[in-house]
Amino acid sequence: MRLLFALVLSAAHSFSTFAATEDILVVKKSFSPHNVIHYEAHIENCKLVHPFISAYWIMGEKGGKVAKLNFIQKKFLSPVVIESSEQEVEFTLNALNDFDIPGSDKNFKATLSNCHPVSSVSLDGQIIEVSEIYADGKLGLFGMDVNFITLTGKYPDGSKLLRKINNN
Repeated sequence: MRLLFALVLSAAHSFSTFAATEDILVVKKSFSPHNVIHYEAHIENCKLVHPFISAYWIMGEKGGKVAKLNFIQKKFLSPVVIESSEQEVEFTLNALNDFDIPGSDKNFKATLSNCHPVSSVSLDGQIIEVSEIYADGKLGLFGMDVNFITLTGKYPDGSKLLRKINNN
């Protein structure tokens, strides 16, 4: 009887715990355009949990293989968490340091809405939902030399955002 009770409790616990990752942002680039970086939020029971945000490659040029960022890529492209709670994580990407983004501190927020994360950034005094960053450039000695980025997303009124930002 005790064994049956323990099994029922164990099964009930496993069904009550919901853990998932969900993409919040992708970074595409002009060089090797089929290889895309995905940023995902880590969610458990409708709460953001450690490591909160992580990044990985989908290598479209290699049949969709999933790959980790290498050492140099991690330095520039891994999310750097600034502040976190169960409902919102603020993070930045070191790769954006060279860009002057008007009205922005270059910090992204992943906020849970109905248990689904939404990525946003402050731009020109508005909170903009951002779904994609496109980087135009060429392969350089230490990675990609970026000429400009384009942010894609939605304004608060639901209209489409497509903003080109030049490298300094």
